[in-house]
Amino acid sequence: MKVITTLTLLSSLFATSALAAEAIITVTTNIDPTLELRNADGSLLSPNQTMGYTPGVGLDGINLPTRIFTNDTTKAISMRLQAAPQMVHLSNTAAAPIDLKVSFNNIELKTTDTEFPAESLYSNAKGTGSSAILPLKIEQKNHATINTSGTYQGMVQLVMAQKIVP
Repeated sequence: MKVITTLTLLSSLFATSALAAEAIITVTTNIDPTLELRNADGSLLSPNQTMGYTPGVGLDGINLPTRIFTNDTTKAISMRLQAAPQMVHLSNTAAAPIDLKVSFNNIELKTTDTEFPAESLYSNAKGTGSSAILPLKIEQKNHATINTSGTYQGMVQLVMAQKIVP
């Protein structure tokens, strides 16, 4: 009887495990202990942004109010694009890519460093360690009609660093 009870308990344990729900969560981060670009309210920038399209006009731009969070508000920041941003059609390789333009604090970014003096970032700041609210804009480089329908995707990769003062 003891063996039957043990087997019954074991079989119910395995049966319960087979019906259990499972959640798998992958967590990632990219840490620079000196700088972070975030939304103006301090929340993380969403890695996914959707651009709308107006027929006859082109892509609607994305305008994100951001702040730079830092451990040293006396240092200038350099910012650049890792590569020239563009969106490509996901299934039609013959479709022309859509070139994008990215600006930060109303200054167009290139693949070479653009320096932002500390005074232009932190002079109107409302908190220790963060900049004033600064616009990050992503838009179609040359507004024009896009003739190939479908889904386009691209990446904008910003590289930021504090300037080292000799």
